[in-house]
Amino acid sequence: MKTKSLTILGINPGTRYFALVVLRDGNLMDWRIKAFNGKWSEEKLRKARAIISNFIKIYQPNILAFKSLHPSRNSNNLKKLERKIFEIGKENQVKFRQYSIQEIESFLSPGRRINKRTLSEMIVSQYPILQPELHLEQRNKSSYYVRMFVAVAVATLAQVQISR
Repeated sequence: MKTKSLTILGINPGTRYFALVVLRDGNLMDWRIKAFNGKWSEEKLRKARAIISNFIKIYQPNILAFKSLHPSRNSNNLKKLERKIFEIGKENQVKFRQYSIQEIESFLSPGRRINKRTLSEMIVSQYPILQPELHLEQRNKSSYYVRMFVAVAVATLAQVQISR
């Protein structure tokens, strides 16, 4: 009898950009950053909902894993987006895993703090297909792809914990 594959939708939420990745049985199936230009609005929240719902429809994940909001670095709009993610997951009967940036860092590098550049490099060493995005990130003055690397780390952490 074949066991159902483990599919994880990893999300790094944000009101200007958010990253989505799909891991299926440890294989990186999809990775994207979605940009929302201009001021946050209900229309953008609807677009975010549609994007996440579409990913769930296409990939049918077992788990929705996402980076939790930092208590001092979030806004009411980001909290609305987080609630919407929970709502979408519940509607689709997808289980949740939520991780702080500290939990992600501890998973990748136990006992020592790492910066986002190091985090990105660690993720690329595990998923070499992401090398072009790392190269682009290293050339950018402001972080863009790092959001995606964090989403991959979140999904990977969920997979490791579930597989234990």
